[in-house]
Amino acid sequence: MPFFKRENGIVRLSQNYSLKYLVFTMIFNSIIMLPYAYFDYINGMTTEFRFVLFFIICSLSLAYVVYRFKLDRFGGEIFVFMFSLMWIFFLLKINSDNYAIIFFLIYPQIINILLQYRLALFVNISMFIISTIIFSINFQTGTLAIIPPIPLRVASVFLMNFVTLYFWKKNNTDTMEEIHNIALYDGLTGIANKKHFEIYIQNIINSSRKDNKKFSMLFLDIDNFKKINDSPGHEVGNKVLKNVASRINRCLGGSDSLFRVGGDEFIVILPEINDDFAPALMAGKILSVEDPLLDLPTLSIGIVNYPEDGITRNELVQKSENSMYKAKKNGKNSFSFFHKEFNEQVKKRLLIEKHLRLAKLDDEFTVVFQPKIDSYNKKIVGAEALIRWKSPSLGNIPPSDFITIAEDSDIIHRMSTWVYRKAFNMLALIHESGHETFMLSINVSPLQISKNTLINSLNTALNDSGVSPEFIELEITEGMLLGNDGNNNEALQYLRQRGFRISIDDFGTGYSSLSYLQNMKLDSIKIDKSFINNIHEKNARNITRAIISLAVSMELQTIAEGVETFEQMQTLEEMGCNLIQGFYFSKAVGEDDLLKMLSETVEVN
Repeated sequence: MPFFKRENGIVRLSQNYSLKYLVFTMIFNSIIMLPYAYFDYINGMTTEFRFVLFFIICSLSLAYVVYRFKLDRFGGEIFVFMFSLMWIFFLLKINSDNYAIIFFLIYPQIINILLQYRLALFVNISMFIISTIIFSINFQTGTLAIIPPIPLRVASVFLMNFVTLYFWKKNNTDTMEEIHNIALYDGLTGIANKKHFEIYIQNIINSSRKDNKKFSMLFLDIDNFKKINDSPGHEVGNKVLKNVASRINRCLGGSDSLFRVGGDEFIVILPEINDDFAPALMAGKILSVEDPLLDLPTLSIGIVNYPEDGITRNELVQKSENSMYKAKKNGKNSFSFFHKEFNEQVKKRLLIEKHLRLAKLDDEFTVVFQPKIDSYNKKIVGAEALIRWKSPSLGNIPPSDFITIAEDSDIIHRMSTWVYRKAFNMLALIHESGHETFMLSINVSPLQISKNTLINSLNTALNDSGVSPEFIELEITEGMLLGNDGNNNEALQYLRQRGFRISIDDFGTGYSSLSYLQNMKLDSIKIDKSFINNIHEKNARNITRAIISLAVSMELQTIAEGVETFEQMQTLEEMGCNLIQGFYFSKAVGEDDLLKMLSETVEVN
């Protein structure tokens, strides 16, 4: 059971306290039996001594097993069964000196007094009195006897232990829950409090250090809260705090954690961050929350990352608080990173996203085409469609800067549909000009498959242009074939059956597993330009040759991207690479230039 768990957006500590009390009880069983062992030994009762010794060893062993394997859930039941069984055997061995009566008197009471369960103590005292009277009756003669009948003796052991265990676990759970709620949760908002944060942050620091992982901390403060609290009054201020806590909670994911650490101060922990921009996206999400039913105030947010900005709790809290004050100085209702350089990157990203959302596709974007050359006859046989953006305000924005933003903000769906339409119409025009076997390749975003928009977008573009899917190649990444979502493969299989060709882009730079090559029917492999750039080096050259040999053996076509020199082209040609793409032949060109190039005999020596 993990030390922390999340319930309804609130981090809660798991309740493992009953485990240590259970183990303590088993050990106490062994200790209380030591006098029995001693008196049996000095009185020469070998059989009884061996049995008591066996009882002690079993109790200690059981305590170790319960603790070692964390059997908190079943430990109590195991304890009752084993302990009762031991005492049945033990009681069958004793003679007229009924030590069991003494044990019934002291054992349950000592355990329950130590655990402070008054109700269980009362029940056990009552059970002792009743069982003592019953034990004294000899049903055969109708007289009182010290040694009770064996069946009643056995039943009493089971009954008393079950009663003890029931109230033990019930009261322990209720008491611990009450203690947790008072000590670790904020009474006003219901979220975890500062004490809880101190426990949690130390644990996540320890686990992140051990596993070499990153996490982010967001320090949030309500803007102008003093005015809200002073003017309308504390009742309104309390309502605002509740609404803000609810507002933040609605934005968090399943593993994120929220704490109230001060009057109007909150901290959010984002564990296991893999994307440096994830904290900025979360902060932006929190700041953009609107609710017409609530009058929500603005927030200022400071962001730090572990371990870059600090490795201790105090460092992270101090730097995140300083970053929060920096956000307030910048106009409030904003967020700020601790590192100035990262702030500049975030500002640039937000500026690009703002203009990207407002951009008109037909006015600001164009589709260009980078030719693909047959390595044998040096003729253009196809091209890759690429998008370019020239913003009126920002100028030319590289695709590497805006494609990721488009994916994160879901603009990619609208953008891709527009690219498919423009590219397919161009392909139709090329085929009409006499180049009927010309192939067009386009890049596919993983987000399109996960959101189930790819097939509709492609079908719409095909219907508008009238081209056949057999002349269109979809370039995908290795990760799209190896993800956890089986829908990816189903969609790609459908598209291939529809007639589209499938190509792996940047082959060799992603996953080491090649199982997808046999599981997924592919048409071509594009060798990443990092290998082409270093093809003069032995390792890169050997890897490139191995990729081409693998493709040949599987009857796949190979495409080399990023070819910029004659030496690179010559080496690839000698290795048997099918298609060449890169600046050595041509950069990406517009529609008119591509048609002009196709109308001429293109040959490069």
